[in-house]
Amino acid sequence: MPGYWRKDWSSEAPACKLASYETPYSIYARDDYKRCVCDLYGEGEKDCPEADDYSKLDVETVKEEFEEIENNPFEPEIGPSRSFSQIERELDLIENTLLTAFSILQGEQEVNEEILMIIDELEKIR
Repeated sequence: MPGYWRKDWSSEAPACKLASYETPYSIYARDDYKRCVCDLYGEGEKDCPEADDYSKLDVETVKEEFEEIENNPFEPEIGPSRSFSQIERELDLIENTLLTAFSILQGEQEVNEEILMIIDELEKIR
């Protein structure tokens, strides 16, 4: 089961992806994804300032913005898109993932098997 971050060689942008082997960057350690990117693409710590206080994240605003998207979907002028339900499922997955991430960052929730499954699903979408 993936538990570490490694360099994402397939991405043109600086990115790390899940690895099933041990690396210095754990998915369970705060800021390790950012450290992975900064160390592997930048010049380490000086390119990787510590995160701001995550308690300042406004989960309610994020929820409201997702509700706005859900309540006012874009419809093409020629009729409903055939892939609308697919987009809805992906947006639901992204919304749940972001809200879970906010909860983890605010210390309200621990990383568990369900979260790792969500990460796997996001990898498939990408």
